[in-house]
Amino acid sequence: CKGQNIEYRLLDGKDAGQERKGVKYPVISGRYLVPTTSGGERVIAGATFESEEEAMWTKGDLSHALSVLSPIIESIHPRFNESYAPLESTAGVRALPNRTAEGSIPICDRIGTLSNGTPFWVLTGLGSRGLLYHAYLSRLLASAILDNNASKLPSAVARLNGGNGRGDLANTKGPDEKRGKSPMEKSGKSRSNISDLLRSRNIDSVDNTHERYEKNAD
Repeated sequence: CKGQNIEYRLLDGKDAGQERKGVKYPVISGRYLVPTTSGGERVIAGATFESEEEAMWTKGDLSHALSVLSPIIESIHPRFNESYAPLESTAGVRALPNRTAEGSIPICDRIGTLSNGTPFWVLTGLGSRGLLYHAYLSRLLASAILDNNASKLPSAVARLNGGNGRGDLANTKGPDEKRGKSPMEKSGKSRSNISDLLRSRNIDSVDNTHERYEKNAD
């Protein structure tokens, strides 16, 4: 899913006719505002959700991003548009897990090994909730990697490999996950054909990427 963010600058006294106080803390409510400076002189607002295939790989479009985000941002931070001026928009494509009754839950799991036997882990699908989950899941993932123990991960997020993590996040299984099947299992795919799936979409397999990295490092 494509997403666009907008970078804003705080209007100063000359621009606004009066002193403006910047956004000093992240705000999240459907969309988000994140200050990138301590005084809120610069703020990132986001993000759009654009699933149309023709728009997926295009660059940021500031006018479109403003038309989508401005009304929403104004609703969670009244008079924001009077205090800030848009500078530019940036765009990217992110992975979004299927939405359940508890929302979109990130994915954090060990999914296989590289050609040299090194375990391969992923942390993805954070979405806007990355503002809440990033530090917590990163800490758990680091511990799991150091011990090579996926059971240290909450089962709600460790579901690519059949949900073999521990279950201390929330019970976040949707109606079709009652038997503990992972999304990969439900799709009829096995872990053994991940590389074939990636190649069919013109994406390098994990092993090929690792080999190319080693060659470049040499």
